[in-house]
Amino acid sequence: MAEPTTTPPTRRQGFWLWALAAIVLIGIGVLIAVRAFGDDDGSGTPTVTGNSRLTGTDAAPTVPGVTESTPATTPGGPEPDPPEPLPSGKTRRGGTLLANGNDLYPFLGGNLLRVANAQVEGKSVPVIEVASDKSFWVGRSRTQRLLIVLNLKGGAPPKVAPGQKVQFVGQIVDSAGGDHGVTDDAGLQLLRRQGHHASVSAFDLKVS
Repeated sequence: MAEPTTTPPTRRQGFWLWALAAIVLIGIGVLIAVRAFGDDDGSGTPTVTGNSRLTGTDAAPTVPGVTESTPATTPGGPEPDPPEPLPSGKTRRGGTLLANGNDLYPFLGGNLLRVANAQVEGKSVPVIEVASDKSFWVGRSRTQRLLIVLNLKGGAPPKVAPGQKVQFVGQIVDSAGGDHGVTDDAGLQLLRRQGHHASVSAFDLKVS
């Protein structure tokens, strides 16, 4: 009678090893397929390509420059307000000449309508030229000067000479087309252009 045939242990162990290897390979294949599908679907991490030149450190991305435009200033705009009053104690050539507390010098080359009827005050202002016994020019120069017309109030006219310095308080008034003792052409042209002069009481004038 024949004995039953049994599989040798060595062959059975080899079979299971091959089966386990096949399962591992199948798992690896499935994992690779899932990742490949994810990359095709756009859910994976994007790949950055380019020809960046690296010199020891990562090259920084180039950021386009931003240019800001500055609005141009339109000429011929409104005329600026008069400058602020000078600090107390500050001196300069031509002394201090103020209209309502503001520097009057920047406006002496043109019409003085903007400061009409304003209080005018002068301190250490040089006399430029004497026009008559009761009128004279004060200021920095022949192009920056103001005509002073004295109200004598029945008194004798004070003696004023070019180069002296005066201190006074008065009012900017309309010249009303009068010459107020001015006879030279340059002085008359300036007086017409300004259209105003300073009316000062003789009692409010000090000459030094």
